Amino acid sequence: MSGIAAFFLLIAGLTGTALSSGPHHRAVFDDEPTRARRRTLRLAGSAGLVAALVVAIAEFGPGYGLVVLAALVNVAGLIVAVLLAWAGRRPRAASHRQPRV
Repeated sequence: MSGIAAFFLLIAGLTGTALSSGPHHRAVFDDEPTRARRRTLRLAGSAGLVAALVVAIAEFGPGYGLVVLAALVNVAGLIVAVLLAWAGRRPRAASHRQPRV
């Protein structure tokens, strides 16, 4: 059961670290991340990854836990990559800003 918790912590952690970069943040939020938001996303993402490591080792032991974590990182990374690619292609809402001339 804790394998599922580790999996979702990995998805959250990888999403946070990915959104801390400019291109991914623009694809999802249509703006550049501020310095504080970038730092917060990196910190939250790193905390999620470390928490997943702790959960996997606590559940499966150090040897098998690292193997399970490596497999889960691959699957979670693929899911995050697909979702970020989809977010870059989604139709944008109409902007209320006036076009620059």
